[in-house]
Amino acid sequence: MVFREREESLVGFLERRLGIAGLTDPEHRVLVRWATGIAVLGALLRIFFWAYTQRYWEDALITCLHSENFARGFGLTHVRPGEPPLHGFTSPFSVLVPLIGDLFKVGFGIEFLKLVSIPASMLTVFYVLGIGIHERVRMAGPMVVMAMAYVGFEHHQLLWGMAGMETQLSTLILVMSVYYTVHFRPWVLGISLGLCMLVRPDYGFWTVVVGVYVLCREWRSIFKVVGAAVGVYLPWIVFCFIHYGSPLPNTVVAKGLGYTKWWDKVDVISLGAIKRQVWMTMAEHLHVLLGPTFAGHGSGMHIFYSLDGAESPVANVMFFFVVVGCLFILVRRQWNLWPLVAGVVVYSLYYVFAVPIIFGWYKVPLLALFIVLSAYGLHSVGGWIKNPEIRNKALGVVA
Repeated sequence: MVFREREESLVGFLERRLGIAGLTDPEHRVLVRWATGIAVLGALLRIFFWAYTQRYWEDALITCLHSENFARGFGLTHVRPGEPPLHGFTSPFSVLVPLIGDLFKVGFGIEFLKLVSIPASMLTVFYVLGIGIHERVRMAGPMVVMAMAYVGFEHHQLLWGMAGMETQLSTLILVMSVYYTVHFRPWVLGISLGLCMLVRPDYGFWTVVVGVYVLCREWRSIFKVVGAAVGVYLPWIVFCFIHYGSPLPNTVVAKGLGYTKWWDKVDVISLGAIKRQVWMTMAEHLHVLLGPTFAGHGSGMHIFYSLDGAESPVANVMFFFVVVGCLFILVRRQWNLWPLVAGVVVYSLYYVFAVPIIFGWYKVPLLALFIVLSAYGLHSVGGWIKNPEIRNKALGVVA
């Protein structure tokens, strides 16, 4: 009884304050309970992982040195006192969130980011639920549960956040922004876009996709969306010009100069070389994480039950349904899901052709979008089974 009251209080808060529609509808009661259970268990898994492994990713240590230096009075920089400030981090949130902890006690910042990642993971589950049950989406229950369980439990969805990276915040904010394109709320959508830019500058691609969508859907709303986004992001840009002289992180410059581009590794750029690059990157680096894999040590990818060496048959099947989901969205003209499709396409092309080395934490937010589209593809194919009871059982087995 107490648990039920707390659950009702939680979902009421999420619906009233965050605008996740449908959580209090009686027809969604079962899925809300699934979401609550997955969110709580996912949080407990993260706490266990944190306590048991005591893991710290090296990039998290590099980044948090900035917030520790600031707390010590040296400025938001990575280098020694007396040298010009160095913008040695890519994500503003990867420093701003730990800064809160380091201002309380120097060295606590990285632990504070891990702590924040726990409720962020729970919110991610509920935003996935919000997409799945939205009146203009209405995915089958088992597919919604599958997508929620993936973002809640899958190893790489929890690894980097609980090793001190901003990855869980990045995933939450992107999924949240996708939700507000589906459940169109211009002011809140604009705020989510500003947060996107604060958590990862390359989310600029997503802001462009959403901007095009808003112009096509309701062009007058673009002023609300842009105004809210600029209001959130502009203070950081002003600070960067004042403190560093430029808003461009030094990490972007260093990676651009330090890593070999894919076209430098082939003698001739041909159609065959491009096809190999596309499939190798997608199947061996990106959607491979839709199958049972382990990349937890940071060097190489262990693929369970693989028949083809570097590729995972399970992941390939799941990615096939990502494509199917995209096609159904376009054929059905579900324009509220168009930004999701466009975002996945744009980021896939970005990673395939423009990113020399795809670090593991880059992939996690994109994989959260992949699993939603894969679930939608399975839901759409399952719709060919006319008997609702048989359809739900079949999709339940797949989930």
